[in-house]
Amino acid sequence: MDITKEQLCRMIDHTNLKPFATVEEIDKLCKEAMEFGFIAVCVNQIWVEHCAGLLKGSGVSVASVVGFPLGANTPDVKAYEAESAVKAGAMEIDMVLDIAGLKSRDYNRVTRDIEMVVKASQQAQVKVILENCYLTLEEIEAGCRCSKEAGAAFVKTSTGFGDFGRKGGTRQVDAKGSWRQTWCKGCGWNKDIRGRRQDDRSGSQSPRH
Repeated sequence: MDITKEQLCRMIDHTNLKPFATVEEIDKLCKEAMEFGFIAVCVNQIWVEHCAGLLKGSGVSVASVVGFPLGANTPDVKAYEAESAVKAGAMEIDMVLDIAGLKSRDYNRVTRDIEMVVKASQQAQVKVILENCYLTLEEIEAGCRCSKEAGAAFVKTSTGFGDFGRKGGTRQVDAKGSWRQTWCKGCGWNKDIRGRRQDDRSGSQSPRH
């Protein structure tokens, strides 16, 4: 699948989730997102309202994170985080799923965790970060199923804070289509357009807005 530069830019979340990011760095992030036409900026919640103001009317959305980066918060806490981020101007929520629950095969717990965030996020799209570096292929597939059942719009491969970024074996899961009508977003993997095209062929796409 051939894509143009403009189409590629509309698949990119321009991200700065460093805990020590300064206001100057966040302003630069937003400026670059508008310059290149990226689909969104992804920032910690303390910057959501600031970014929403800077990006108003630009066509660039604001995304923020929930349960980040460990996924170990309770569902109530994650739901509150999501609701607060949306009120501040976030249009997308990237939540880290309950990794411990997934590895314990407590899929009802995992699904409920995601469902509460989806409900609290109202009109905002929810992407569920699986953190593949800690998971087997079977666990990745289970995480995808839980995400679909809970009503999430996307699954995402990595926080970027784990032991390593996107697990190469994920492409095997992408190709299987183990979740249908749910999209996959790669994180921390592709460094050039050739890698992006390989993902497109395997089903990792972002048909947003």
